[in-house]
Amino acid sequence: MLYRRLVGGGVAFVILLLLVLGIKSCRDSARRDAFKNYVRDVAALVQGSDSESKSLFALLQRPGGQGQVQLQNAINGYESDATQLVDRAKGTSHPDEVSTAQRYFVQVLELRRDGIAHIAQQLRTALSGQTGQDAVGRIATQMQLFLASDVLYSQRFLPNLDRPLKKEGLLDQVTVPRTRFLPDLQWVRPIVVARALRGLGAATGPTGPITPGLHGTALLGVTARPGGQALSPAPPRSPSPPSSPST
Repeated sequence: MLYRRLVGGGVAFVILLLLVLGIKSCRDSARRDAFKNYVRDVAALVQGSDSESKSLFALLQRPGGQGQVQLQNAINGYESDATQLVDRAKGTSHPDEVSTAQRYFVQVLELRRDGIAHIAQQLRTALSGQTGQDAVGRIATQMQLFLASDVLYSQRFLPNLDRPLKKEGLLDQVTVPRTRFLPDLQWVRPIVVARALRGLGAATGPTGPITPGLHGTALLGVTARPGGQALSPAPPRSPSPPSSPST
């Protein structure tokens, strides 16, 4: 009788142990899947953001035959898409271990959204030719938001994501995406932005397109070459008296 009780107790203990191990294994698997799903969601959002970068800077560099209205509408569309990416990022589920990384990731996308929004606001003025130079400078300043987003991603988001992934032993099982929104540091220079906008039809200074109308109706002076001596108008000559006919 005692033997049967011992055997029954042993069997019950083994079953309980298997249940505990099974539950733990399921929890571990679910947690690892949560990490993988998060990295996959981040990769999809990064891909969308990178696509916006390529479209935006391709538009600025090679506008083609688009008019100013079409250009403005295109950049407004990029702003709308960037806003949607931020909203999706905020709603992305994630393990508690990557909460810090998630906060930085949202900030990265917010910086990019804000940069596009400010460019959209300044573009019409930059192309107007009235206060275009000031607007060009403000657009160049907004390019620094893109640079800041790249630095934040590489120096804050990635380290705070890699550490928990390494702790879970998942670094060799997932591909953490890399991203760079600003294609070239030269874009933070106003002269580079001005050069690009001149290609879009902006009047950004003395090298901008010539306005229509009549130009250059006054003769300001004449210089003799190669001596370089400025010529002054001579006084009018009095007419010579008619010569007497010879006899």
